[in-house]
Amino acid sequence: MDRNKILDVMEAKAEELFAGNVTSGGEYAERGKRGAFTVQIRNAEIPGQWDISLRHFGASFWEGGRYGDLLTDSGCNFEAGMLGKAAYSRRTGKNSGVHCYETLGGETFWPGAVVSGDGNCICAFGGLSAADDVIISQAGIGEYERQRG
Repeated sequence: MDRNKILDVMEAKAEELFAGNVTSGGEYAERGKRGAFTVQIRNAEIPGQWDISLRHFGASFWEGGRYGDLLTDSGCNFEAGMLGKAAYSRRTGKNSGVHCYETLGGETFWPGAVVSGDGNCICAFGGLSAADDVIISQAGIGEYERQRG
């Protein structure tokens, strides 16, 4: 299974969604490229092991805001959020964003991690809108399914 090709497909989808949003005057123009991708594939030879690759899409974190010494916004680590989505999906076998009451510490309930039909691949993205994060991850699962035949 070519994890880099899956990441390439996810990145191409992110570029497409990002460009379309910027062209239409959406919020991405102000925020710029930001986020992170992962593809995680269950290793059939080693029970419980997942082979993981990740890639950044522009900035991987946002510092947040300050007014003097006062922290006005805590910012966001997109890589941590994306990995929290994938961790939820690995543990439950469900797409993230479907059952927020089931999350454990370190996991996140935000949409953006998608599980393949056979349960052996998870693609996740975090950094754009929740809807776009899901579309990007679905593109990765589509490539996984194509490679699987």
